[in-house]
Amino acid sequence: MHAVNWRNPKIHGLERVKVWSACDEHVGYLAEFLRARDFPVVLTPAGETVDRVEQEAR
Repeated sequence: MHAVNWRNPKIHGLERVKVWSACDEHVGYLAEFLRARDFPVVLTPAGETVDRVEQEAR
């Protein structure tokens, strides 16, 4: 399992982290879904805590 850590930079600061859980099969799809909307994403193993999600370099 993976954690898809993300935020909407238009309405949330760096410390606001939303987390979706994903299996190996779907983690890439979910990450690309968010990135296509210009949301920064950090992928981690499930259970690993992320304090902030910075803007990703494109």
